Amino acid sequence: MIKKLRKKFIIAAMCAILIVLESMILAVNIVNYRHLVSRADTLTEWIASEGGSFGNLAGSSKNPGNGGQTPERQDPFEIDPSGTFDQTGDSTPLQNKDRMGFSKETPFETRYFTVTLDADGTVKACDTGKIASIDEDAAKEYATEVYGSGKTKGFSGIYRYLLTGTEDGSMIIFVDCRQEISTVKNFAKNSFGISSIGLAAVFVLVVFFSKLVFRPVAESYKKQKQFITDASHELKTPLTIIDANTEILEMDHGESQWTKSIHNQVRRLTSMTQQLITLSKLDEGEVNGEKTRFSLSDALIECVQPFETPALMQKKHIETDIAEGIFLTGEEKTIRQLFDILLDNAVKYSTGDSTIRVQLYTKGNKTILTVWNKTELIPQGNLNQVFERFYRLDEARNSEKGGSGIGLSVAKAVVSAHKGKISAFSEDGHSMLIKVVW
Repeated sequence: MIKKLRKKFIIAAMCAILIVLESMILAVNIVNYRHLVSRADTLTEWIASEGGSFGNLAGSSKNPGNGGQTPERQDPFEIDPSGTFDQTGDSTPLQNKDRMGFSKETPFETRYFTVTLDADGTVKACDTGKIASIDEDAAKEYATEVYGSGKTKGFSGIYRYLLTGTEDGSMIIFVDCRQEISTVKNFAKNSFGISSIGLAAVFVLVVFFSKLVFRPVAESYKKQKQFITDASHELKTPLTIIDANTEILEMDHGESQWTKSIHNQVRRLTSMTQQLITLSKLDEGEVNGEKTRFSLSDALIECVQPFETPALMQKKHIETDIAEGIFLTGEEKTIRQLFDILLDNAVKYSTGDSTIRVQLYTKGNKTILTVWNKTELIPQGNLNQVFERFYRLDEARNSEKGGSGIGLSVAKAVVSAHKGKISAFSEDGHSMLIKVVW
């Protein structure tokens, strides 16, 4: 149980770390991509606003009409008192046109081309002077593809484009984002790669520290199991003496309701202590006995027979549908104990004049055992809580029947030890189906 608990803790911790870490990495990469798109869109909008170029931002550094001297001109990024571009007369606020932090080198660093089209989409002119990797024919192909898509902006390969209207048609600006895309891709690859290495390192640390964290729990659990085993063995002797003394009293004074009650309670306590010992042994999902391949069909048939007489005495009928030739590898003794628990539970808690149905069959590579019986009003739907220790659906009714609340816990431990699954379900609130799958 401690191993399973530790395993669940490690899985839960690693899932939480994975979700948080990968979410952070994904968020950073999304921000990087959006930054790339936003910057590229700003570039295309700027070029479009200047008629297909960077305008005065990329203007000549010298004025031939002024004797070749450098004119005194305002820095294009300097804000005049009105908060606008004073040099070009553009009234667009600086924060709208310069929000991406363009510098004076931006026009020389940016590779772009433009294609002008007439009103019906026919290419009129191409300007590929600012890019070396695109010729006029390639520019026309890109423009035709973009115009036919019906989109005004987006990516065409490594180029971010913007379709904008002109007086006599339209213009498409393409900005080369090769370097930015490569940077974003490399960052994404490296970030996810490094996070994977980090996750592996965290896994090693979690496994190591979980062992330290669960060590006191494991020791406490071990002591608890030892106490249950020792106490159960210690109880056997006084119970045997009480039962023997009661028999002597019956020999001297005859049987009475009091001696019968003592015998019943002794049997109940003996059964409970034996179940506690079995549960303690099976808690780790291990079978202590020798595993053999045996006939599950024959074992079930033999276990059903002793319950038929007590069932008939209560006007109940056990109906079986057990397929032949079904085998299982495991400890036959504990599997028979499982059958006894399920059959005893069905006979004990089924309503009078009802039928108990026992089925054993295979489906694909699975072996399935079902025990169905009518019962008094119980919760409808999933009833897997009945396999918890000392759990009772009806305290008063279970006390009358002499149930300890341990039997089905033992059944679950036996099934788990044999790598199976057990479940309980009520379809209508008046019946119970217990299903075991191996």
